[in-house]
Amino acid sequence: MRLLQRLTLAASLAALAGCATAPVPGITYIGAPRVTQLIESNAPQMAATETGTLKAWITIRNRSKTKLMVEGRASFTGDKGQPIEAPTGWQSVFIEGESSASLQFLSMSTAARQVNIELREGNR
Repeated sequence: MRLLQRLTLAASLAALAGCATAPVPGITYIGAPRVTQLIESNAPQMAATETGTLKAWITIRNRSKTKLMVEGRASFTGDKGQPIEAPTGWQSVFIEGESSASLQFLSMSTAARQVNIELREGNR
């Protein structure tokens, strides 16, 4: 009996693992779990600009077979995690089914050190 319970539990966990998307540091999905079923993204990449501000970008993959509009905005923080400036405005990108697109954000302050990017499904 215990063997059957263990096999059932193992099969259930394997099935759930295939459906779930692991959290990505620096990304907040608004409207989860639907959004995480439709899109996935890498962790934000960051680089300093020539003027000392911070540039951040991500690649978003549309996991569905239909075209999606995805919106994103960034919140930049300082070296201790404190907010440096107001979040950026929402940017929209249309992504064909089973393909990828990128979003890029720029801070206004030279004190920005980290970024959190919010992603949501756009209105159709």
